[in-house]
Amino acid sequence: MSLASTLIAWLPFAVAVYAGGVLIVRELERGTAALAWTQSVTPARWLAGSPRNSCSPPC
Repeated sequence: MSLASTLIAWLPFAVAVYAGGVLIVRELERGTAALAWTQSVTPARWLAGSPRNSCSPPC
């Protein structure tokens, strides 16, 4: 592989790491991460009760 094709192959990963880092830091600075971590509803329970999973017409 040439250097250019290697860089193109790794570019999406680098962009995702950068964007994820920015989003996580923003949540930590605002304090919303601590709020989300202290909620009493587990992710599995939230998904089970989510409106996306209920069968409302049209199904």
